[in-house]
This record gives sequence, C-alpha cells and structure tokens, in this order.
Amino acid sequence: NILLGSVICLTATNSAAAIDVPPAPVPNIAKEASIVERLVPEGWRIETMSRDDLNGDRLTDAVLVIRSKDPNLIVENPNGLGEDKFDSSPRTLLVALAKKGGGFRTVAINNVIIPRIKSPTIDDPFDAISIEKNVLTLSLRFWASAGSWSMSTTSFKFRWQSDAMRLIG
Repeated sequence: NILLGSVICLTATNSAAAIDVPPAPVPNIAKEASIVERLVPEGWRIETMSRDDLNGDRLTDAVLVIRSKDPNLIVENPNGLGEDKFDSSPRTLLVALAKKGGGFRTVAINNVIIPRIKSPTIDDPFDAISIEKNVLTLSLRFWASAGSWSMSTTSFKFRWQSDAMRLIG
C-alpha cells in the first residue's frame, strides 16, 4: 500500500473538554477486487465515494472515504459541554484505480489525513472529496463550539504521478 505522499496530519484538541477515546482500528484493505465496494473490509462502511479518471487511462477510478462501524466508538460526554455523545470512529481515505478488463486495485491508503473527532466541542472535520481533471481534492474544516475562537477550511490536492498519489496543492 502506498501512502498518500507528503501527508499533513491536522489535529485539533480542546483541553477543556478532552475525553479519552477508544483506540482507533486500522482497516485491512484488499489489494484488488472485482468491484470497488469489495475493497471495504468487514466492520467498515463507505461514507462517501467520488468516481472519475485519476490516472489518464480513460477508466473510471474511485476515491472512497470509509469509516469504522464499531458502536464502541460512540463516546459519551461526561463534561456536559458540547454534544452528549459523539462518533469518534476513524476514517480512511482509499484510492483505487480501475484495471483494464475490469476490477480495481488499491493504490493509496491513508488512515490519518482525516482527523478523528476526539472532543464533543469540535465539529466533524471531514467536508468532501472530489475528482476533477485527474486531480483528487480532499476538503477539511475546523470549527469549535467552545474552547477556541479559530475556524478554518483546508483543501489538499493530489495527482497520480510516478506511480503514487502526490500532494500538488
């Protein structure tokens, strides 16, 4: 598995409302599958998917954001500040290229670029994924309902180059 190049890991914590969250599982993703949905391991679900040509071969590739379905990752908030419960389930960004003759092969997996929710006062950081003109865009945001005056949005752009997804913007 090739990790997305030049990964920037965003982290956002709120010490006033910090809560211990359970450890994050890491999915075991298949290297190849006949259909893209079969790349998703048991216990995980497709949260969103974007499909278009990423590598210029005129085949429809797929970028997925998958998320753990473990109910133990729904966290109770004992502090009373923010949400009563929040979903700390991790997400994985998965890139699969279509193969001539059918099927898909996994070419990139990243388990950290989309931050986990670890505080009931931090909004969900995942915004969207899209593919346009062979470029994958991942959009993230930061907003806190308490403990911070900060707010931001960030987009990462990746292109398939030299047999890997490369950060280009």
